[in-house]
Amino acid sequence: MLGKGDKILLSTGNFNDTYLGKSKYTPITGNEIPEQFLIEAPFSGDKVTLRITNNILINEVDIARGAPKPESTAKPAYIRLSGDLELVVPLAEERKIVKGKIIHEICSLEFKKLNVKGGD
Repeated sequence: MLGKGDKILLSTGNFNDTYLGKSKYTPITGNEIPEQFLIEAPFSGDKVTLRITNNILINEVDIARGAPKPESTAKPAYIRLSGDLELVVPLAEERKIVKGKIIHEICSLEFKKLNVKGGD
């Protein structure tokens, strides 16, 4: 969801999210944390772009405690990260760029086979 003042500019589940760069893996559950997240959503014939870089793990919770973790698999988890944000919004009057810090979360509800190519 994206708003400006009291106006909602965009509310959609129609977006693409992409992991970019090398990945690190969380120590408890083995989930992937990429160098960058790129999220893009269609907006007024253009697209809103959100890029999150410099991801730092704040906390992770193993939500399948006690379940064995098969090799090369990530366990279900709740993960909280901090990072740097760049948001680009193509408004009618100008292309607005906002930069700042962000806390963001990943919730994975299943065991996932990992693609460990290029990971640390």
